[in-house]
Amino acid sequence: MSQQIIHKIEEMSRLEKAVRKYIQRAPFQKELMSKSNNWHQVCCSLDAIGDTLIAVNSYIESDYTEDIGLKYILAYGLLQALIVQQDAISHLSEAFSIEYSHGDELEKVRRIRNAAIGHPTKQDRGKPKGHVFYNYISRDTLSQRGFTLLRNGDKVEFYDIDLYEIIHCQLDEVKKKCEIIVDKLKEVYKSYKDKYETDLLVDIFDRNMADQFKKIGLGIHSPDPSNIPLAHGVLKGVQEAYSKFEKAFKERAYMEPEDQVKLDEYKYVLAELEIYLGEKKKNITKGDAMKHWFYIREKHKEFEQEARNIDDHYATE
Repeated sequence: MSQQIIHKIEEMSRLEKAVRKYIQRAPFQKELMSKSNNWHQVCCSLDAIGDTLIAVNSYIESDYTEDIGLKYILAYGLLQALIVQQDAISHLSEAFSIEYSHGDELEKVRRIRNAAIGHPTKQDRGKPKGHVFYNYISRDTLSQRGFTLLRNGDKVEFYDIDLYEIIHCQLDEVKKKCEIIVDKLKEVYKSYKDKYETDLLVDIFDRNMADQFKKIGLGIHSPDPSNIPLAHGVLKGVQEAYSKFEKAFKERAYMEPEDQVKLDEYKYVLAELEIYLGEKKKNITKGDAMKHWFYIREKHKEFEQEARNIDDHYATE
């Protein structure tokens, strides 16, 4: 059974990595990080899942001790690790608004943990019957595979606790619950991908932007005054395109603070040129206008490439 357990741990590790992969993608990061507590809950839960998988793996693969004290520590630690793992899956599901319940198998693990190491000296089942149990781990039976649990209550009972079987059952159950999480993340991401796979960010810009910038340049340095109204109209079109680009950039959840700074700077320079070409009152020299024109022409290439990169992301993943 030990090899089956190791195989299940590997499967769970792959699922944990799949969740991590999805939450690193822009749509999920934007949603999760807008609520910092939710983001921390996801990250903490994933870490706990990974940590407990490592702990269980070490329990199974390591040589067992002959020291009786360490035998207790190992049994206590293993059972507690399984509860931490259950809670982590529960809280991960909660963070993604997925309905969760432990189910019969995981509840059975919790009952064994509570009896053996959680509340062994006075386990009060409470309402409605008010039964109280006193639990003992039989020291002579304590091994890597399990132990015998003696329970004193209304009567004396003995239970053979197979730790390998408990681990096996738990991994089966948490794997199913983790698969539900991965399936939901996959579905949500597919909806984003389907939405933006053909609605390309780069298509917001005119395919002949180089010609548009030439027309704006002519309006600045050409001696023919008839070029100015045309350049002014073209510039207004560029401003409108960048307003749409900013909105679409944010919708795709890729915009970082530095991207916003760059866009604000670009829009400011566009506004300065609009003032110049619109012949509004402001002290902007022709030399300044030419510098502005050169800046918007060259900087646009960077924004266009960024748009292509984002479009490629949705097309390939």
